[in-house]
Amino acid sequence: MTQLLEVKGRNGTLVVTDKKIIIKRKGLVALINKGSASDKEIPIKNISAIEYFKGNMMVNGKIQFSVPGEVAVVKPGGFEENTIIFLKKQAAGFLKAKEMIEELKEKLEQESNQVVNQVSSADELKKFAELKEQGLITEEEFNAKKKTLLGL
Repeated sequence: MTQLLEVKGRNGTLVVTDKKIIIKRKGLVALINKGSASDKEIPIKNISAIEYFKGNMMVNGKIQFSVPGEVAVVKPGGFEENTIIFLKKQAAGFLKAKEMIEELKEKLEQESNQVVNQVSSADELKKFAELKEQGLITEEEFNAKKKTLLGL
């Protein structure tokens, strides 16, 4: 796990790694928010949405992470477990984190799709080899399909 970015907010710190995010809370904020000083880790592949509000002169900004199957729980004091509140002057760092997480999520999805495609191509090649052995396709048809599947 490689740490790529760390951004501090008002009620927590967001750490972005190559595989997950970590929401760190310390002190009283941690006790109010989680009941303990433990960190919240969310695998990037599990994040379904990121809500980002940069804030303005009247209202603090926030970044919130949605995870399928997880119910947003509001803790005493109005804290949400997957949300970090930040000052307007901290907004640029959280925007950078949001963009980085979205890029990492896309990259992880592409890698996952490539593995599926590779397995699928291998399975198809095996099926065509069986068809050739059964005499249902010719050697030439098999070789043509093999070149197509292997991208040759």
